[in-house]
Amino acid sequence: ESIVANYTLQLGEKLDEGDVLKANLKVDHLVPYSFTCAVCGSDCVLKVPVPGLDLKWAFSTPECPIDTNLIVNSFREDLGKTSPTDGIPVHVEGGVHVVRGNGAVVAAFSVSVDLK
Repeated sequence: ESIVANYTLQLGEKLDEGDVLKANLKVDHLVPYSFTCAVCGSDCVLKVPVPGLDLKWAFSTPECPIDTNLIVNSFREDLGKTSPTDGIPVHVEGGVHVVRGNGAVVAAFSVSVDLK
């Protein structure tokens, strides 16, 4: 199985080194989980805090800078033949912000993911 996400993005201003994604999420509505990753120029490695499971997910970010052009793209992650959560249902939801190096929030969106 795979996770597939299609997205269309129009930036009002370019993003560059020092700008980050900041997420404040909850795992199974109770366990707080947050991360910060560069929006461009490096890989982002996430480790989801589910007791007894070693859930890691890494993705590459685009090269810096990210221009203001319309971006239409898709993302696909193959999950393999076994569940990453060993069949245990896991729900992750919360907010993600794009934050400039000076602390200004330039974009915000919410996510909700169910794994099993």
